[in-house]
Amino acid sequence: MQYVLIHGLGQKSSSWDSVIKYMPESFQAVCPDLFAFINGDEANYLNLYRAFADFCNEMPQPLNLCGLSLGGVLALNYATDNPEKVKSLVLIATQYKMPKTLLKVQAIIFKTLPKFFSKNKA
Repeated sequence: MQYVLIHGLGQKSSSWDSVIKYMPESFQAVCPDLFAFINGDEANYLNLYRAFADFCNEMPQPLNLCGLSLGGVLALNYATDNPEKVKSLVLIATQYKMPKTLLKVQAIIFKTLPKFFSKNKA
């Protein structure tokens, strides 16, 4: 059984580290870095979702998805498109319907953050 923890906008995969340390030792999770999915593609939700869906499709099924904010939107979108591949779904601070204004703001952030993170990697 595969657990996938999906971070929100402005976060990174290591944002889940403090949560994982409270889980039993047998708990194994994959925490993808969403901004790594924007590898040269135009930074927008559709490209991010396609890359996330490809990532999930390559994993052993069924999936247990847990998403925070944008990660929750991606998880919900994937579960809606692929209900037979998702065993459980946990959504944290996730909107089921994205406001159009927020999508425009998010598009601007998508164009800025990947460049910021790539310049400031430790």
